[in-house]
Order: sequence, then structure tokens, then C-alpha cells
Amino acid sequence: MCLPIDLAELLHATLGPLSEVLDREDHPWTPMVRKVLSEYSRERNQIMIDRHGEQVLPEIAHQTFLASERVCLLTHYALQEEGDFIRWREEVEGGTA
Repeated sequence: MCLPIDLAELLHATLGPLSEVLDREDHPWTPMVRKVLSEYSRERNQIMIDRHGEQVLPEIAHQTFLASERVCLLTHYALQEEGDFIRWREEVEGGTA
């Protein structure tokens, strides 16, 4: 089974920042999240190098950047939808927005 790199990099773009937050909070899951991220990155790089050669590494970095931009956009839309839902709920319940 193969996943397109732009989809697979969503994992990298979310786990990286998550591991930083968990580390700042001294969360016990930090090592496990970092281990998963490290294994993913190592295996991803090896598979891509085996198939496309070392020259693929900059493209992987670019795809990771694009995935992080996508995560930011998804987050923006999620926050916007949440705000819309809260306003709708307040209207339905008779409150003020």
C-alpha cells in the first residue's frame, strides 16, 4: 500500500509540533510521539531515496512544508466553524451572539 507523499506528510506536520508541545508540558507521551515521528521520517526517507535517489530529499522537505501549510489552513477553518457553531447555538438557545 502506498500513500501520496502530500497526504503522508500530514503526519509529520502534525506530530512534530505536537511533540514540542508535549515536551514543554513534560508529558509522558513525548518520547513515544518522537519515536513514531523519527521512525516515520527514517523509513519515509529510505523508501523515497531507494525509489528516486538522494535528489528527492529537497522535495520531501517541500512536501512537509506544504503539509504544514495545509494543517494551518485546516486549523483556521476548524476554528472558524467552531465560532460559527457557537453563534448558531446561542441564537437557537435564545442567547446573544
